[in-house]
Amino acid sequence: MVLQSLIQAIIYLVATIILLRLAGKRTISQATPSEVIIMIGIGTVLVHPLKSVEPLTSAFNGLLIVLGVILITFLQMKIKKFKTLTMGQPILLVRDGEILYDNLKKARIPIDELKMKLRIKKINDISKLESVALEVSGDLSVELKDEYSSVTKKDLEELKKAIQLIGDKVGSPVIFYTPPPDPKQNLFNQVEKIYEQERVNKNLR
Repeated sequence: MVLQSLIQAIIYLVATIILLRLAGKRTISQATPSEVIIMIGIGTVLVHPLKSVEPLTSAFNGLLIVLGVILITFLQMKIKKFKTLTMGQPILLVRDGEILYDNLKKARIPIDELKMKLRIKKINDISKLESVALEVSGDLSVELKDEYSSVTKKDLEELKKAIQLIGDKVGSPVIFYTPPPDPKQNLFNQVEKIYEQERVNKNLR
C-alpha cells in the first residue's frame, strides 16, 4: 500500500506540474506552481474521506504530496535548471513603452487583458512604462520610467535640504512645517496596544 501511494503521489505531482506549465501563468495568478499543488492536494485530502472508508489512507497520500512539494521546492532552490523547468521564467511584455507582441502571444495573454491588468494597477499610459513582466506567479510586475516614478521620502528630504540651503544663501531661511500625525487615524495603534497588553500580562506571570 505504501509503494502504491508513493507512486500515485509522484504521478500526481508530475502530472500537475506539466498541466500547470501547459496551462500558462494566467491560471495560477498570485500563486506559485508549488502553492497551487499544495492547495489542490489539500483539497483532495479533504474530499477523499467523503468517498472512502479509509481516511488514514487519504491523509497519508496527502502527506506524501506535501513532502513531495517540499522536496521539489528544495531542488528548485539548489538547481537553477530544475527551477526553470518546473516554474518557468518571467516573460517581458512591455519594454521602453512598447508592447512586445511576440512575448504576449507566448504568454497567451490578449492585449485587452494586459490593458485591464495595467488599469487595475492605475497605469493609464503604456508609454510611461520602462518594463512590464509576467512573473511565474501569474502577476504583473510594473516598472515606471524615471520621469514618471513616484517620489520617495528620501527624495523629498533631499529636496527640502536643497531649498533650505538656497534660502540660507539668499538670506531668507525656509522652514518646513509637518503637522503631527493623529494617533486616532493610525490603524496600527490597535495592534500595538494588544502587543503591549500581552507583554504586560507576560511580565505579571
